[in-house]
Amino acid sequence: MVAAVAMAGEDHFVEEATSVKFPLDIPGEKSSLVLLGATVRVKKILFVNVQVYAVGVYTEPGVVEELKGKEPNDMYKYLMEHPVQSSLRLTMVRSVTGDQMGGALKEAVQPRLKLFARDEASTAGDMSAFEKQFDMSSLAAGTVLTFSRLQNGNLRVSRQRFSCGTIEAASAPAGVVTRDWWEARDGRSKIPLELGTG
Repeated sequence: MVAAVAMAGEDHFVEEATSVKFPLDIPGEKSSLVLLGATVRVKKILFVNVQVYAVGVYTEPGVVEELKGKEPNDMYKYLMEHPVQSSLRLTMVRSVTGDQMGGALKEAVQPRLKLFARDEASTAGDMSAFEKQFDMSSLAAGTVLTFSRLQNGNLRVSRQRFSCGTIEAASAPAGVVTRDWWEARDGRSKIPLELGTG
């Protein structure tokens, strides 16, 4: 993940591999959240690396100050262990269908549900609720998806600025997405340490 440092006088940060512009702050639950850093999700398809989306990580202003200079995994750990707001803002750089995006996230999330499983039926219900967040025909390049972890632990999902719904903190997918999002993305580390390897 690359730390977000904007050019003087700019109100956004440009993720250099994709040229996606991330606003330096976005609305939060009670106050604005500030951009902590950004990276790009690359998927290998038939031996070719394809950029899928750029992702920016946002959190409370005081937290950004506290995390300056820390390693990405330490930042991740802090965000998950403290009751702070944080958001992941995904900007699609390649058009995909809602089914493709939902399927890809399900593929990443479902194996981790065993960590939170209460029983098979409730886990299946949780996964179904999570998949419904992607009940849309397509995600065109430029579409913005935001996953916001609220102070109560719930996960709010929105597309552009419209809410897709909220997943309760007690549900397995909310726990997986908020705790294991980065690991689910690349299967290696909580937060990619190098740009373009996510």
